[in-house]
Amino acid sequence: SEDETKGLSALALDELLQEQAQDERLIRVTDAFGVDGGVELITRLSDLFALAPGGMADFDFGPAPAPASAQFVQRVLSEYEQAAAELEELGVPQDKKTYVDNYDAILKTICLLTEWLGGTAQKDSWQDICVLFDDCTAVKGGSFKQEYKKIFNDCKAALLEAQVEASCAVAHENLLAAATLACEHVKKHRDLKRQRGALDTNDLLIAAYRMLVQDPSIAEEYRSHFDSVMVDEFQDTDSLQVGIIEQLCNDDLATL
Repeated sequence: SEDETKGLSALALDELLQEQAQDERLIRVTDAFGVDGGVELITRLSDLFALAPGGMADFDFGPAPAPASAQFVQRVLSEYEQAAAELEELGVPQDKKTYVDNYDAILKTICLLTEWLGGTAQKDSWQDICVLFDDCTAVKGGSFKQEYKKIFNDCKAALLEAQVEASCAVAHENLLAAATLACEHVKKHRDLKRQRGALDTNDLLIAAYRMLVQDPSIAEEYRSHFDSVMVDEFQDTDSLQVGIIEQLCNDDLATL
């Protein structure tokens, strides 16, 4: 029943969280979303994977980010060092606060990135790089002479691009961490049901889909009995149910 499967799902989740309490994936997810948010994300992904015949493999998470590296930080540092050299050559108007503030922000960022690259911080972690860029002092906008405006805009763009890329990489890693935990949750849930010799609605749907796919003669047998297939409240069907309908229909059998 629905209540029974919810109870077993909660039990499976409790077991998973206890077993993986020190797992880097769970720590990453809870750090990113909080305990309640992390658990909710894992649960939502579990619900999706439970309805997918191939589980997590049925979903496209997009291309994996490039490996984090010191060279990524060095690229931004080089942009800022070039900007500082150009400003020194042009001269910074000391009577204009915005110019001075932006120049100071550039120098502070250069100092921060240089210290990080020369320090003992982990250089292959997108999370560390993301925190690093968040600590950088942003260059402000304003009304500047054209030659200064280009320098300041280039610095803003370089830092913003780096922040976005690092944040997207962290988000991708967090999602994959939650997804792999969700897969383990689905497996634990199914194991608990199997121990009781029980199937819930999702199990029945997946079993029906696999049966029709793996043995086309069964689908053909069903098709021979019908002129058409009518689906009530079609807007409420999920992708797995649509897959079952597709297996029951062919070019000669209309779907209404």
